[in-house]
Parts: sequence; structure tokens; C-alpha cells
Amino acid sequence: MRVYYIYKITNQINGHIYVGKRVTPEGIKPEEDAYMGSGIRLLKAYKKYGKENFKKVILEVTTKEQINEAEKKWIKELKSYEKDIGYNLTQGGDGGFTTEFFTDEQRQDWIEKSHSHEITEETRKKLSEALKRARAEKGSEWAKDYTPWNKGLKTGPSPFKGKKRGPLSLSDEGKQHKVDFCKVTFTGKAKTKEHREKISKTLKGRKQKPEVIQHMRDAKQKFFENFQYEVRTCPYCGKQGKSYAMDRWHFERCKFKEVSNAGNEDGFSNEKGSTL
Repeated sequence: MRVYYIYKITNQINGHIYVGKRVTPEGIKPEEDAYMGSGIRLLKAYKKYGKENFKKVILEVTTKEQINEAEKKWIKELKSYEKDIGYNLTQGGDGGFTTEFFTDEQRQDWIEKSHSHEITEETRKKLSEALKRARAEKGSEWAKDYTPWNKGLKTGPSPFKGKKRGPLSLSDEGKQHKVDFCKVTFTGKAKTKEHREKISKTLKGRKQKPEVIQHMRDAKQKFFENFQYEVRTCPYCGKQGKSYAMDRWHFERCKFKEVSNAGNEDGFSNEKGSTL
């Protein structure tokens, strides 16, 4: 059985808190659940203070239907969305736009920072140190030969613009799914005269590429190589042959059918069923 609950995580160094919701894995009790949240600010705090300096407590056990409202209630009560109190970005529930509960000053500051692409001296220093560490770990030759993947890349029109997409390469399972879909969707549905004329007009004069023609030939040859033919005998002329050809030219379509029937009525017929 899975349990829905609300938890609180407290930073034992500065007292900041985080409130979250959680559903336990099958058969695990809330107090046995080792999950410690995944909020953006919370993860940064783990990195800064160490995860061992945080403590988790269960606030409430609830239901799937009530868990969002319960989270909102506890976040609002504990004010964990305020930056100087907690690590929550929103007031809980299903989540939402993270600046929804910002003050005008906070929102303006966020907008200015998000639209600013200037690299500060502090950031430049961090990048420089990271590159030095990489050079020390992997050797100077790596940094010397390293080239960013997008260096010198020029943007332009897409190479696929104006090109038609070719036929998809489907797996056997995908092909079978397509066949089953067509059977269910189109079987027993007659096309109108206008529809047939439209198809005829589209296909008329259409030329296939040589590789497509060869592919069709190979597929046809492979089909007939693996096809298990049934040898059948025509009752009117006695000829034996493979089922697909026999059905076309013999049995009810056999040219000896009427002659054979007439001969049988008179009692005169040869072994093959033809009249003597």
C-alpha cells in the first residue's frame, strides 16, 4: 500500500525549512521513507551546508485527493515560501509560475537578472578556475585541443526546408500495428466514385525511383520464396498446379467445365474429364 503524506525538512544550522508532498513506494511507511525533497533552493542548501545537517519530520498523512490542499495549508501556515524563512518557491499544490508570490521588488529584480546576459567578473573567475582544474586533471593537451562544439557555427536556413519526408522504416511490430489499424479502420468501407477518381489522378503517371522498384522486386521475390504453395487438382480437366494460378484459370472458371458436365450426363468422358 502507498501512503500520501506532507513532510517538513529543517536546516539545523540556520533554521530554514522546506515543506513538500510525497507518496511512498509500495510497502514503505512515511517514517521509513528516505526521500529528502528535490526543491531547487533545497538542493542548493544541501550542497552548501551538507545533507547531514537537515532533519525531516512528517507533518500529516493524507489522501491522494487531499494532498495538494494539505501542502498548500502547511506552506501557508509555516510561510516556507518566504525567502528568509524557507526554501519553497511557490505556495504548493500542483505548482505553478515561480514568480507568482514575489513582491513587486522581487519580481522586477528577477526580470532584470533574467534579461541580463552580461558575465560578471565573479562568473569569469569561476569559469577560469574550472578550466584550470580540467587542465590539471586531464592534461594540458586536452585544454589545448579543446574546441567548443558550436565555435564558428553559422545559422542559416534548415537543410531540410522544402524536402519531403521519405517513407518511415518501421519495425515488424510497427508494421503489424499499421496493418491491424487499416483493417479496423477501412475494412468494409467502400470508396466513393470521387475518391477513386482522386486516387487514380494522383497515381497516374507517377514514376518510382529505381531503388524503390528494386526493393519491391526483392520483397516480392522473398515473399514467393517463403510462400507455402498448395498443389491442387482441377476436377474438370485434371490439371494439377499451385493454388493461386489454379484458382484463376481452373475449377469454376475451367474451360472444360461445360464440356465435362455434358459428357458426364451422357456417360462419356476421359480420365481428365474431357469428352471423348
